[in-house]
Amino acid sequence: MSFVWPTCAQPQCGCHVPAARHSGGLVACAAAERRDVVPEGVTRFTSPGHLGHQPDWGQVSERVWCVLGGNPAPYTLNGTNCYLIGSGASRLLVDCGERNYGLDIFMKNLAECMEHVGCTTLCGIVVTHLHHDHFGGVDALQLKYGPGIPVYKSAVNPSTFATITAIQKHQQLHLLVDNHQPRFNSHNPATKLQQAEVAQQLNWLTTELGYDDQHLGEVTANFKYMWEAYLFYTALETGAMPWQELRHGTEITVPDGSATLRCMLTPGHSQDHCCFMLLEDNALLSGDTVLGHGTTVVFDMYDYMQSLDQLVCARPALLLPGHGPHSSDPMALLHRLIRHRRERELQVWRFLVENHSHSSAWQPRLTAVDVAARLYASARSPLQLRRASQNCYKILVGLYKEGHVEAECTAEPEVLFRESAFQKIGVTTQNVASQKIGVLQTEEVVWRAIVSDPSVMQTMDARSNMLGLRAKL
Repeated sequence: MSFVWPTCAQPQCGCHVPAARHSGGLVACAAAERRDVVPEGVTRFTSPGHLGHQPDWGQVSERVWCVLGGNPAPYTLNGTNCYLIGSGASRLLVDCGERNYGLDIFMKNLAECMEHVGCTTLCGIVVTHLHHDHFGGVDALQLKYGPGIPVYKSAVNPSTFATITAIQKHQQLHLLVDNHQPRFNSHNPATKLQQAEVAQQLNWLTTELGYDDQHLGEVTANFKYMWEAYLFYTALETGAMPWQELRHGTEITVPDGSATLRCMLTPGHSQDHCCFMLLEDNALLSGDTVLGHGTTVVFDMYDYMQSLDQLVCARPALLLPGHGPHSSDPMALLHRLIRHRRERELQVWRFLVENHSHSSAWQPRLTAVDVAARLYASARSPLQLRRASQNCYKILVGLYKEGHVEAECTAEPEVLFRESAFQKIGVTTQNVASQKIGVLQTEEVVWRAIVSDPSVMQTMDARSNMLGLRAKL
């Protein structure tokens, strides 16, 4: 039940690892079922119409062609949308599918599209974020169209690789890596006995990085995605691959001047996520921050809401998402997403206010698990309640960052503080509670709404009124 951001303790790519996949369309999986839980009194976010079919490649605008990554799955929908940008012989490619699933299909799709439009080379590969379904084709692209194609990617926080760094420090990398390759993969999955043996030897991850039993047991399955990201980013940092670091406001123009991308740093789905405005089309390439169908996985709710506000301010006329169909009415979609998230936030806030009015000080103590048990009464299984608790925890952390709730840690300080981990993620605040939040288990923090501050109550009341939820907080 731990929620750790922005490190890979919960693997950065775990949200894109369905239990079952095939190349012919969408399939059901345990991971998707685990998310299938909605709090009482709040409707599920729905997209208009069905997901529908997407062509392997096709034109979206005068200077944009979408090429599917060949990797359909419940979390990638019809596959990763990779965008060929520009009008000349040399163009930009935004995102490039996966390394170990669908790569041959993606390379075939891209080659056909490039030949059709008269594109002979790539002037740059732009990566929206460090998830395996967005950067996995870089090596193959360099081999076929390079070498030396610039790779545009934002920097990541060192804590992104905290798990790998810690395992290296403990000299146990051999448990998971053999000859520089992951020991366990889709062709050689770990047996239950191997999973248990590795988990037992890496049990120290529970105290050092906040792993719980569930994620400790999944290390053998998820490590390959961490390792793939680690090797890719190491190649950028060491110069083995030409890296152009993206910053907020960075502009990338194709050689013939037909298209310019402007970078926006948009953390939330991941710490390193970037969206891009295609200036000539006033089009938003939203990566995984906004999908063309359904909602994305969010790791930091506070950052995510800030990013959505930033996208609204950009006022795009066309949405080009990382997954799902494009939209000609992105502003309506953005406003619906914001409303959806704020409604769930207000539901948690109201429950805390109600609890405060019936208790004194911190009695009874409410954890994210307590909040989830009340608001997600329809959760049918321990897995669904765990997921609901994590959802509530992310909302509570967001409210904490806004200064609307107080938090208190309940476990032993020497277990919780984990000073080195906080130094890695650059925490400088002197508030002990805020240093602890983010690497704790959901049951290790108790929460209370700040009802004594009139400005907080006014802010939350105004937010409620703005959404048309006028019941008194």
